[in-house]
Amino acid sequence: MGRKARSQHGMVFEKSTGKVLLFGGGVASGDSLDSANQTLVSVALGDTWEWDPATGKWTQLQPASTPSARYDSALVWDSKRSRAVLFGGMEKPQAGLNGVPKQDTWNGRSGDPCLD
Repeated sequence: MGRKARSQHGMVFEKSTGKVLLFGGGVASGDSLDSANQTLVSVALGDTWEWDPATGKWTQLQPASTPSARYDSALVWDSKRSRAVLFGGMEKPQAGLNGVPKQDTWNGRSGDPCLD
């Protein structure tokens, strides 16, 4: 199965590899609207992808450990340690439930992520 269209995902340029890392985000159904008619996330995603600008191709990564599925997280590149760092976000395991705020930090590298 290919990469799903999504919003509110984490994305960061991996300086050490020259690639772009994407984690999570959310998908919405057309009937999930707030009072301002803005689409709301129905389900959070927990997949990890890497885009190679040299080839223009996406590759799904299968790390041994990842954060829980989430959207609205902050994802940055730590140049000193050459790794991606993700903080927080909202967890929403199924449609109809309210999002649950996360306050954890995940440190990983493309292909070799790990949890603190």
